[in-house]
Amino acid sequence: VILLSILLALYCSRPESHIHGNISDLPDGLVMLNTRNGGMTPIDSTVSVQGVFSLQTPRGPADIYYLQFIGKGGPDYFLPVILDGNDIIITGRFGTYDQINIEGSAANTELKDVNTRINAYRVMAEAVSLELRPYEDSIALVDSARYQALNTKLDSIFNVISEVRGNFIRTNPSSIVAAMFAAGGLTEESSLKEIVSMLHLLSPDIADNAFIRRLKDRREELSKQERNN
Repeated sequence: VILLSILLALYCSRPESHIHGNISDLPDGLVMLNTRNGGMTPIDSTVSVQGVFSLQTPRGPADIYYLQFIGKGGPDYFLPVILDGNDIIITGRFGTYDQINIEGSAANTELKDVNTRINAYRVMAEAVSLELRPYEDSIALVDSARYQALNTKLDSIFNVISEVRGNFIRTNPSSIVAAMFAAGGLTEESSLKEIVSMLHLLSPDIADNAFIRRLKDRREELSKQERNN
């Protein structure tokens, strides 16, 4: 009871952190902070005025969140942000991910660096996907050599993206971003052996975060199933 009271007091006394934005060309409108659990779930919101806004960040272990900008006259825009208890400063020019700067957390710098490399391959994948669309409504065309070649190309692009993430995990085992990529590879079909392998790639000294908790929770769940079988 005493220990619980101490932990609760420490938790409640921890300074609150915020997201502060000052983004040029950002249309005035709603700014929402979302978690992603299947779909986007809003947890807080504010209004941007001349590109300026501020949001309080949720308490808890480091995790990925998505800022959603709902400006007048434009499509919704989602910006991935890792929140780890530090104040986050978002600047730059509204438009593309590459033009936005996220400061205050090393994890966000790492995430942007990796995503900038990956985005080039995503653009290539989108282009190939567009070429594949005419084949979706034609069973006859699905057997064509062109269709097979495009599918092979798309698979190779996705393999490169996986390699970029895998290389980051292996070379940055203490990074929260590495844990995020490892947890991102988790599926309902992932075996206990695969999850244990993912955890072994990460440093035992990695800072507590929601990603590694998900991996460990899934490991315990599958271990329990094996013991009961």
